[in-house]
Amino acid sequence: MAAEKAAKAVPTTQTAADPVAQLRVELPDVVDAALERMSGADRRLLALRSYLRSARSLEARWSWTDAEIDTYLASDASRMAFEAVDAVIAAFEAQNPGYSLRVNTQVRSLDEQIAKWNRNASVAAGARELEAAFAAWREAHPKAGTRQASAFLSGWQPGRPVALAAPGLSPHGRARARLRLPGDEGRRHRRRRRHGRH
Repeated sequence: MAAEKAAKAVPTTQTAADPVAQLRVELPDVVDAALERMSGADRRLLALRSYLRSARSLEARWSWTDAEIDTYLASDASRMAFEAVDAVIAAFEAQNPGYSLRVNTQVRSLDEQIAKWNRNASVAAGARELEAAFAAWREAHPKAGTRQASAFLSGWQPGRPVALAAPGLSPHGRARARLRLPGDEGRRHRRRRRHGRH
């Protein structure tokens, strides 16, 4: 991995002129490969911003592929996780008669996240906004290097929130179930448990 990264980091005309290209060189290979599958330089730039902001935990949070999800769902770890969720729900219902928990155990693969990223309208709007802001910043800072570019991208905020996490960073990407308390409407909520992907 180190040798491969060193080989990728050899200066070229592109990386010398483009700090974004150099920032991508510094990403883990699986992350850079995901960027290649995103539609348009603007969407890739928006995703890169998220990856820079999550650099310390990027590999630990990185979502599973379809094949990795299938392996997990067939494992004892998956069975025990669903049993643990059922136990939490049962305990909550026993202590709170008339109420239940809403459970989302949906797993969204990296492949699905990329597909959603490529067609989501809020992503498109945020990507266009960032691309314009970054172009203006580069024009104002023609000699800026990768460190300055990284600081700008990491600190930039969209005018309106982007509805999706960048591909690979969704909390659903590693089968992390979420338990949500129901509202206080006074009626019982039926449990919803989703096995696998949707």
